[in-house]
Amino acid sequence: MLKHLTIQSIKDFINASASRSRILANNITKILGFILALLVFSYLFAELGLTYILNQVSSGHIFNLGVAIFSPLAITITFSGLMYNRARGINSKVQRFRSLYIGERLFEASKVYTLCLLSGFICYLIISKFQLQLEFSESIGESKTALIMLIPMSFFASFCLEVLFSIKALGFQVGGRSPKTVAIKVRRLL
Repeated sequence: MLKHLTIQSIKDFINASASRSRILANNITKILGFILALLVFSYLFAELGLTYILNQVSSGHIFNLGVAIFSPLAITITFSGLMYNRARGINSKVQRFRSLYIGERLFEASKVYTLCLLSGFICYLIISKFQLQLEFSESIGESKTALIMLIPMSFFASFCLEVLFSIKALGFQVGGRSPKTVAIKVRRLL
């Protein structure tokens, strides 16, 4: 057994394992960078959305909030139902699994969005009960309202992540092409 073990075979093994570890490290950094970018984007989007909703509620313009609040809920529930029905009509196991996965992700997103709405209104009731100011110009450590509003913002960020992951899973499903090539073809049509 030791006859076949030469210096060259040991060098080849070390080189192969080094290249595999470099590839693994590159893939891990890409995944972590993607997750970090999604988190930053979703928290920025959550802050803008909740600030708009709170400004509308605090100024008394409640009538136009129905469209802003319930549209994402209706869209996610509708598309999750469509994905479930699509999964029942497909013969391919891979496509069926993808459709069920997307439908489940969108349904989870609708549940998280409902939690975001409930916690947002509860936090608003707490803020109005204790007569706290709705100003987000202060730093988070100094502002009690910003600390309280981190609860619905975290739910909204989770909602954004669920929707983005389902869109990413759906994007790879369009004719076996990546979302980038689909976007290029759509731009050519326009």
